[in-house]
Amino acid sequence: MRTITRGVLGATSLVLIAYTLYIIIWPLRWRLLLVWPVVEALFFVCVFLPRYDRLNKQPQPHEPADHDAMRCWRRFLRYAREVPGGMDTGAYISGWYRGADPSQVKRGNLEEFVAYGFWYRSLQQMADAGLGHVPGQMVEELQAAWGVSFEPGYNPGASFLGHLWEPLNASWRPLAFYLLVEGVGRGGRTLLRRWGFRRHQHSQLLSAGTCPLQQVLTMTAMDAAPPGLPVLFLHGVGGLPAYLGLVLQMVAGGHPIIAVEFKGVSLRLGKVMTADEVESAVVGSYGAAFSQHTTFDLLHCPNVMTADEVEAAVVGMLDELRIERACVMAHSYGTFIASLLVRRHPQRVASLYLLDPVTIGMFMPYLLTNFLYRRFEWSGWNKAALLGVAKVAVRKLAANDLHLCATFARRFYWTDLNMWPEDLPPGSVVLLSGKDDLVDSNAVRVMLERAGHVQVVFNPELTHGAFLLVPEVKAAILGTLQQLITASGSAVAGLGRGLSSLLLSKTHTLTLAGAAGGSGAAPGGAASARRALPTLASVASTLLGSRKERATPEPVASVRLPQPPADAAAADS
Repeated sequence: MRTITRGVLGATSLVLIAYTLYIIIWPLRWRLLLVWPVVEALFFVCVFLPRYDRLNKQPQPHEPADHDAMRCWRRFLRYAREVPGGMDTGAYISGWYRGADPSQVKRGNLEEFVAYGFWYRSLQQMADAGLGHVPGQMVEELQAAWGVSFEPGYNPGASFLGHLWEPLNASWRPLAFYLLVEGVGRGGRTLLRRWGFRRHQHSQLLSAGTCPLQQVLTMTAMDAAPPGLPVLFLHGVGGLPAYLGLVLQMVAGGHPIIAVEFKGVSLRLGKVMTADEVESAVVGSYGAAFSQHTTFDLLHCPNVMTADEVEAAVVGMLDELRIERACVMAHSYGTFIASLLVRRHPQRVASLYLLDPVTIGMFMPYLLTNFLYRRFEWSGWNKAALLGVAKVAVRKLAANDLHLCATFARRFYWTDLNMWPEDLPPGSVVLLSGKDDLVDSNAVRVMLERAGHVQVVFNPELTHGAFLLVPEVKAAILGTLQQLITASGSAVAGLGRGLSSLLLSKTHTLTLAGAAGGSGAAPGGAASARRALPTLASVASTLLGSRKERATPEPVASVRLPQPPADAAAADS
């Protein structure tokens, strides 16, 4: 009864507010229509242009502080030698050189490229540092690894994708756009509060909220239980609101959640802080106590933080909350932060779950080409062409945002962020989309399969981030997450044990119910080494129960799945 009363009062308040605004604004509609262009012009002149000038400046020096270029080069060469069937060297060079004919890229061009790509220096800077002979040696080693010979000379017309040194490829966004995005963000925070979250803020950088478990899961007696292993969720470009459905599913799973929002990739306005200001805020106290179910958002952070600064802030939060280990779950941009956590703080990562990772194989040109340098390609008035143009338009709406451009093109060092397959913790799970339009998911899949210690879940029919739109996929993700937490020893992860016997082999090809093509069998390798995986729809049905058979919905945590055999549980852990 109390819930119904609050709902009626809330709806009545919204109606009164809307009516009041209508009475005030409607008579002034024509004047406001004339004033708004002036407001947008002032925003462009007084906010966008000064901020562009500030963010467009080249950091000095523009290279990682602690960087072993030759170690990274040796790892790249090992990959170049071990690719099954060999690398398509022509496509690789053409990709990095903006689609140029590989024959037009000379040896001198490649020396310039490896100096930039592995040392973040020009040939002149290499010579000044006494390393002028190194790029030539690197090209010699590359020729030996690829079994090719590059033509001597230098072609001044061949330019590579040097996004770190180029002016920011940013375009103006109207103030109305940022107001709309800010409204969506506030709406998301309102939903979080309705789910029981409370926010706490410190130093204009971090805000945190607590969500008592008993307020989310009804019909449980877990309010007195010790907190389980936290799930550290790191989102991708666009911000946390796009993941609210997935977050709600995780909340219903009964685990503490730490969800960090990166404002620099969330298309939001705000103060731009210097690196010194960020460091000062990061080392401060975060003043939030960890309870049974906690969620944190980086909602009031500066617009442009490097991945290193975000990683330092996340570790600072974990330290302040006295959280020793967490199950790290990351999507897209969030996988960069996960990569830094795995490399620098492996003891804090109890388990790792990467969704559509962009941090694996960053030495390939696809991410930059498809995200920062993607161009419109018109192929006629047909449905496929129009959908393609619409996808590129949406992608460019995000990619050409000023703050996002600065995030990806200033102090964004692939050698620090790239996650080599052998660096992934044993038992990690990686979900790949077969039609990912940001990375070459098939190449990433081959790399992970060769590593041998990573579980790969392959979705052949999905594009980047499309799992957020498919309930069956999200349900299967929840099941895998429960499995990881169970293997890590959480006290509230009993749900995952029933799935451990389904998710043992290194690679699974998941086929959506009703999708054309695809057998659902695990590709490659001996059939005896892998088990057949049911379709995502059947996994979701096992997890959540058939809606047709239930008169009322039940909480996810109330589902009881059969225990796996002892040998399966041992293999899973």
